[in-house]
Amino acid sequence: MSGAIGGVIDFNNLKINENIAENMIKALKKYKIDKVNSINRKNSLMVCGQIIITEENINEVLPYYKEDTNLFITADVILDNRKELFKEFNIIEEKQKITTDSELILMAYEKYGEECPKHLLGDFAFVIFDEKKEKVFCARDHMGGRTLYYNFQKGRFIFGTLTSLIFPLLHNKELNERWITDFLSLFGPMHNSEATETIYKEIYQLEPAHYMVITKNNIVKNKYWNPLKDVKPLKLKNHDEYVKRFLEIFEEAVKCRLRTVGQVGIMVSGGLDSGSIAAIASKELKKEEKVLKGYSFLPIESYSNKIVNHRIADESEYVNILKNYCGNLDITYCRNDNINSLTNIDELIGIFEQPIKTLENSYWVTGMAKQSSEDGVKVLLIGQNGNVSISFGDFFIHMQTLIRQFKFGEIIREVNAANKRYGKPKKAIYSTIISNAIPYKIKKIRHRKEDTIENKFEDSVIKLDLVKKYNVEERFDKKGYNSVITKVGTLKETRKSILDEATLAHIGIMETKDSLAYGIIKRDPSKDKRIMEFCLSIPSEAYVHEGEERYLIRSSMVGILPEEIRTNWRNRGIQSADWVERLLPDWDKTKNQVKEALMDNEVKKYVDIEKVEGLLEKYDDISNCQNRNEVKLILIPLVFYKFIKQYREMLNFQYDI
Repeated sequence: MSGAIGGVIDFNNLKINENIAENMIKALKKYKIDKVNSINRKNSLMVCGQIIITEENINEVLPYYKEDTNLFITADVILDNRKELFKEFNIIEEKQKITTDSELILMAYEKYGEECPKHLLGDFAFVIFDEKKEKVFCARDHMGGRTLYYNFQKGRFIFGTLTSLIFPLLHNKELNERWITDFLSLFGPMHNSEATETIYKEIYQLEPAHYMVITKNNIVKNKYWNPLKDVKPLKLKNHDEYVKRFLEIFEEAVKCRLRTVGQVGIMVSGGLDSGSIAAIASKELKKEEKVLKGYSFLPIESYSNKIVNHRIADESEYVNILKNYCGNLDITYCRNDNINSLTNIDELIGIFEQPIKTLENSYWVTGMAKQSSEDGVKVLLIGQNGNVSISFGDFFIHMQTLIRQFKFGEIIREVNAANKRYGKPKKAIYSTIISNAIPYKIKKIRHRKEDTIENKFEDSVIKLDLVKKYNVEERFDKKGYNSVITKVGTLKETRKSILDEATLAHIGIMETKDSLAYGIIKRDPSKDKRIMEFCLSIPSEAYVHEGEERYLIRSSMVGILPEEIRTNWRNRGIQSADWVERLLPDWDKTKNQVKEALMDNEVKKYVDIEKVEGLLEKYDDISNCQNRNEVKLILIPLVFYKFIKQYREMLNFQYDI
């Protein structure tokens, strides 16, 4: 694969300054790139920083200009349907090993034009300049696995995997006040509420599953994949048929992601998602006498026996069971002693090119990426998307689906089964079902006092005047963000949120840039297009059966996953359970840094200073913290301040364009 791309196309037919290429290359070399190249011809510049992941990457030349067709391409790509494409383009066996993914993209473009992304499978972002037609064609993969930023003004198109490739060329380098408002308003780890905007006013993202056509005076975007609209319901004879079909797709989704010249690794917990991927991957690698290198998080020693919110902090018991079962799974436990959420925060802000809120996880997630890179891993498997695909299956969503289908006899059977399986009183189960079934509009009327702007943004530090200025409340309501009223929909309604473009964009940013920093590629079989289409097509009863949640993956993994993991529903893990405790040794220093941040004018512009100061007073001592989210609210202004400091430094950097 490539790793990172960038470039400039000037439709005014102006020659691109050589300094731009030099500085783009310099920016890419900050990441762990194996080789960097550029081509500057006429009115177009393309740059590519390659990470050698697969055998064909070794001799791949990018950017590439095809003389006979006048097509100019740079691509960040790893394709998973190479065999199908070889057949489609009649590529003989002797040439298949040396045919690169970027060449296959060009073949698809020449044959299918703007429809070409529909014929590609994998993680990709690419830009093609068609000199004859004087147009640029760009595309981003179905699930947004790779980023693609751009700026288009006065006939000049600038693009890149990284915002740092575009930022120095902007005339207007202002921050995006609305993006920052949303960032500080959102509950949880999400950074953005929309897929197109970025923290910079003049830099945009191409959304997942979209292509874009740029001509001198126009830019047009189209969505080329919409499974919620296009995928038809799949009705098979029985559950065994669903299991059979699922395993065929899932095993291929894992297998095609093992293609690499380096080691294959996996971020593994003791759960179903990563465990299932590890079991299948290790089996495939065993055929080639290869080892699957696993990386798993361990809490600090004083926290190893803790139970947090009914979840275990240390999942190593189940990881060891998986290790012994697989035989060729080599586990490295990452305890990350003396590391906390702020230890490497300046470095992480630089990697991700924006302030981040994934403070509970970022320090050890990036730590695992770094460790895997040092161990020679090139492909690092993850199962982050599993909860909404392979291991989806929520009992109460199933109940709402059955209500809409008027299957009341089935509801009674499921409640009885859940009562026996989990020991929860039937009365309590029915009470929850009835409460969930009340229409959302009625719930809003009933909970007028709770459903206020103050409550909706209680778990954020944003100033409410900015919330009103940018109509955040109404925009968030439409997407279901920051809801204080429980909303449990049917399977059909839930599926609308599964492919939320903003969520996919958020994940894509984190995965792409973390990978670039350490010279690897993170790959998620549970996010495979084929997996998503299958999981979006099957009925609710394939996910929940006789009260058992996550039924599809549990029934599919018989004989593949250890029974202790496959049937485990009692001891679910929680990663980063100790993140607040890790802050303790440096808490006095951290408080002083937060106080400094609150003095900054840019921070004052966005942050409710009085609220944060109140939390600082409340959490003068965090040794017995009862509300971890409030501690996070204290840290977010500090992270934002640290980004602002980096942004100011970038404003001082200029080069001739």
